[in-house]
Amino acid sequence: TLGFYLSGHPIEAWAEVIDQVCSGNLRDLIQQYATPTPVSADGKPQWTPRTKCLFGAWVTDLRFFKGDGKFGRSSYKITIGDGSRQLSTWIDIDKWPKLQGFMKTDTLVFVIAEIGLSPGKDGREPEPRLYNPEFMSPAQLMAEYATRIWLAWKRPPRDVIALRNALGPFRSESGAAVTIDYVNGRARATLDFPPEWRVRIEPASLDAIGKLFTADQIKVSYKKYVAPQPERKARFANAGAGDDE
Repeated sequence: TLGFYLSGHPIEAWAEVIDQVCSGNLRDLIQQYATPTPVSADGKPQWTPRTKCLFGAWVTDLRFFKGDGKFGRSSYKITIGDGSRQLSTWIDIDKWPKLQGFMKTDTLVFVIAEIGLSPGKDGREPEPRLYNPEFMSPAQLMAEYATRIWLAWKRPPRDVIALRNALGPFRSESGAAVTIDYVNGRARATLDFPPEWRVRIEPASLDAIGKLFTADQIKVSYKKYVAPQPERKARFANAGAGDDE
């Protein structure tokens, strides 16, 4: 099931960020990359490079499975979807401490992973699968991919101090550039803040800025994810504790 929401899928609130940064939606990425492995003339599978993709997804289910300590390790199985498709994948328990702060049901995560088609076995049909997934919180993605924030300034001069106080806690050398579009009844000008006033873009900083600007006076630009060149890896490398069941 893809889930049912009375007012649309909750991921739609992030459409502007997802459209700028991500590789596509799950349905299209699965259709493009989860294809059967080519077979050579001698009947052996041919090595095919997998391309990393970045997509946003809603965590719809999260379950812990305790390993027996002999043949299986403890791990978490998560199910994620974006309204177009769903996928499940495993997270090894050793990786969980870095994710537990933001990996929760009914929350948004961003995933960088290779998407492929797992071979059918034990009577199961081949199915789409995530290989080598890496997870980011929305705050992590925004901070890494935001390049510039534009602010339409229509407030009186006395409020400049309030703007300084709002931006100050989020100043960062690796943050996004700040541009002010100043408009009053007689003139208009565009001001680029100096590099030392770059700011880290995250939900908290946008909340602080949102106290001085309306939503239509704030625009953030993000860079598009660029997949690294695929490299040949060990044949049996996988996403986590095992196959997706």
